[in-house]
Amino acid sequence: NLPNADQYIAGFFYGSDGWTSTRDFCSKNDFRGMLEIKRSWFSQRIWGRLSYNPDIPDDVFIDEMKYRWPDVDANALFNAWKHASSGLPLATEVIQGKWDLDFEWYPELCQKMNRFLKAADFRKTTPPPGSNICKITDTAKNTCAPDKISALEIADQIAERAQTARALLETLDPCGHKDLQIYLQNISAQIHLSFYYADKIRGAVHLAAGNTPEAKKALEKVASNWLNYSSTMDALYTGSGMVRTKSFKNWHQWDSHVKKEYAELSGATAE
Repeated sequence: NLPNADQYIAGFFYGSDGWTSTRDFCSKNDFRGMLEIKRSWFSQRIWGRLSYNPDIPDDVFIDEMKYRWPDVDANALFNAWKHASSGLPLATEVIQGKWDLDFEWYPELCQKMNRFLKAADFRKTTPPPGSNICKITDTAKNTCAPDKISALEIADQIAERAQTARALLETLDPCGHKDLQIYLQNISAQIHLSFYYADKIRGAVHLAAGNTPEAKKALEKVASNWLNYSSTMDALYTGSGMVRTKSFKNWHQWDSHVKKEYAELSGATAE
């Protein structure tokens, strides 16, 4: 109830809420025990610099990569990282609706509160207010408004960015830098997760349209991409005790749910 708040307050808070950024205790590699602010230096740099000046050019961040790893193609690394990271915000926008609390959506585990979300759950969702994305059910009925982007188009965008990131990643050599090797593995995990969400959105659209054969094809890819993702993450990290969402022992926690959804649609039994 501050008077004329719009005249005096602009911006946002950035920091920990329900998470204490001390030392890394989840990594299974050389990052374990490192200060979190050092491990996540790129994220800290992006938010810290762009928060004050959103017009800072990409070259500032590319130059930082050149400084850290002078024998690595910094442009390819920057763009691989950028494209691999851009899938999650797009996927989130498709389904976010009015979720506005941190524990309502944990995209790294495809989890709302403490429950895994299936493609069948996705088809019940909507984009957030103000979004120009068409909701999944309208996409399925082909009734998107002229000013809306269909959920299938968004799925294609997510997959295209992941493919671009994958092609760039294949050109990169860590050149003996142990820290960079870990970052490249993280980028690989994000690529798998982006492909997972692209096909999960497609599967949700096909389910909403009653197109079982196409839904099966999409969910088969969903299962494959998820298993690639969870295996990559499990090689990098332990599970974690979360304050507001369900704690998990390891990154294979939801594997059986992913397999089960595909198996049920195929009339088979999940292994």
